Amino acid sequence: SLILTVLTVVQIYVVFNSIKNLGLIDENDALAFFAAAQRIMLFAMTPYFGLMRVMQPVAGINFGAKNYTKVMSAYWYFSKSGFFLTLPLWALVNIFPTYTLSLMLPNMVFTDSQIMDFRVYMLVLPFLSVVFTGMSLLPSIGKEKITSLIGLSRQLAFYVPVMIIAPMFFGVRGIYWGSTVI
Repeated sequence: SLILTVLTVVQIYVVFNSIKNLGLIDENDALAFFAAAQRIMLFAMTPYFGLMRVMQPVAGINFGAKNYTKVMSAYWYFSKSGFFLTLPLWALVNIFPTYTLSLMLPNMVFTDSQIMDFRVYMLVLPFLSVVFTGMSLLPSIGKEKITSLIGLSRQLAFYVPVMIIAPMFFGVRGIYWGSTVI
């Protein structure tokens, strides 16, 4: 958890610097827009954090009891629960992106390109339940080193290089599409 939190700070730092280095005329708008999109995504992921906390003891106890079928059953149950908990919010955010963004940036006029970037950024939200549940499962069954390695490699080996390189070729759009792909 600590590693992921620290790496999220690194991730945001790299993204903000990538936007700043693009030399955009509306740099402040681009920075504010990404910050708003990221905050909305973080808010929408809140159910995952609660499910992760509940899933760990369920998986850990069943793993300790050598009931591996229940461990996998719990994994899929919590993954599906996360998917269905975030699906309504994800749908609302995608149906009303301008309204959603206006909650964070009330005086900003959004371009069609920004709305598309926001939708692309939010595209993976319901499917992150599989990732978050997996990141919770592995430490509960004694695989915390693998979890740390996955978290570090995702951020340092994939995210940071993509966030530095993609904007050079695709501009701000590279940040949203790159985040979604990763």
